Amino acid sequence: MNKALPYDLHTQGGGGGFIVFEQGDAIALPLLGLQKAVLRGTGGKQMVLEFSHSSATIEGEGLAELFTQLLSGRVRAIRAGRHADCTVERVQVCEG
Repeated sequence: MNKALPYDLHTQGGGGGFIVFEQGDAIALPLLGLQKAVLRGTGGKQMVLEFSHSSATIEGEGLAELFTQLLSGRVRAIRAGRHADCTVERVQVCEG
């Protein structure tokens, strides 16, 4: 696992309406297109985000705070990485 932080927040309130999922390639999806968000497991082990034509799955540990930040529109990007309270092990986006 790299030493990158697992996510970036917008520094000034909400963002530009997109969230970037970094999984080798960077895929940006409009947050307004989010149709369903599910957090699974105690403390947050898996997050599933369903958009109109895509879905994103984030797996790791301690994802509850990331989930809350994402739903408030503050998350700019998500990638594999870790910090004291959150570890993202895998990011997968399925299009279609």
